[in-house]
Amino acid sequence: MATVTELARNYEFLIQPANGDRSFEEVTVVAGAADRLGGTVLGKLTVGGNYVPYNEAGSDGSEDVAGILLMDIQSGVTAKRAIVARDATVKNYKLIYTGTEVTVIAGLAALGIIAR
Repeated sequence: MATVTELARNYEFLIQPANGDRSFEEVTVVAGAADRLGGTVLGKLTVGGNYVPYNEAGSDGSEDVAGILLMDIQSGVTAKRAIVARDATVKNYKLIYTGTEVTVIAGLAALGIIAR
């Protein structure tokens, strides 16, 4: 029998958003060479205001945590997508990011996003 690996699902990292749509914003996420997966921690570029994956070593705005991508985006596609921007509780072990966990958790906490 063949082994099947199930990938993460959209919204799987989200435990509890705030009431209504208060936790969410629609933003433009810049295309990348690889797929952007739901649960990816994002930073906001200072020039243009678009969102890219968080980069702790960046100096273009991507070094500051700005939200978490809700749904996957295919590689090479710049798209409008919803993000968790504030006031929510998420599963830390389901988040996708590079950098130190302490820095990412602190950045999320500054947005009112609690990572458990």
